[in-house]
Amino acid sequence: MSPTHVTKKMSDLIYKYWLQRFETCQRCTFSKTMLLDIITCGTPVVGEVVRVEGKDVKLCGCIMKLKAKLESATCPLNLWENDNDTNKG
Repeated sequence: MSPTHVTKKMSDLIYKYWLQRFETCQRCTFSKTMLLDIITCGTPVVGEVVRVEGKDVKLCGCIMKLKAKLESATCPLNLWENDNDTNKG
């Protein structure tokens, strides 16, 4: 397998992983859509606290198109596949 083929395969997997996360964000009832279709997790930059299943959850306010690309990032609501109970940011 050539290095180019491996790089392309990795790139495709990273894109698929990002797309799954981003589509989850688009469907989230707490996401906000701003100008130019920028989607944020709650109120842009500052986030907000929401009540979910009897618990207060702090939304991050991040721009989700960017955050979804960060492998170490998690969803405050643990909605991303492979999220665990620990929020990394």
